[in-house]
Amino acid sequence: MEIAKYLDTAFPDRRVMGDECKKWQQYISKNVSLAVWPMTGPFVPTILDDRDAKFFRETRKVPERVENHAKVVEAMSPLIEGIKQGGFVYGGELHYADLVLGAILCGYCAPRRTISKRS
Repeated sequence: MEIAKYLDTAFPDRRVMGDECKKWQQYISKNVSLAVWPMTGPFVPTILDDRDAKFFRETRKVPERVENHAKVVEAMSPLIEGIKQGGFVYGGELHYADLVLGAILCGYCAPRRTISKRS
């Protein structure tokens, strides 16, 4: 978020944060991330080298893998509605909340791609 704040200061004509952005960023972090973590968290050590995987397991509570697609869809429903209406989380322009959502989705997809390549 610090980078987005800097960009808003440096380029005030093209703000990234927007007035509603902090609310959406918090919603994404608290709802979407928590819904996605039980499905993706267990895969993270599989894409790390041995030393990093050990550190990851020692410093985080890694859950057992749970398929909870319904919970993810429920958490993402308000975001999907905004995207359907304007193309982005809350409107017709890219904001920080869109980048947070994109990062979460990249994190969700990356472990699956890596695992499927190893199989």
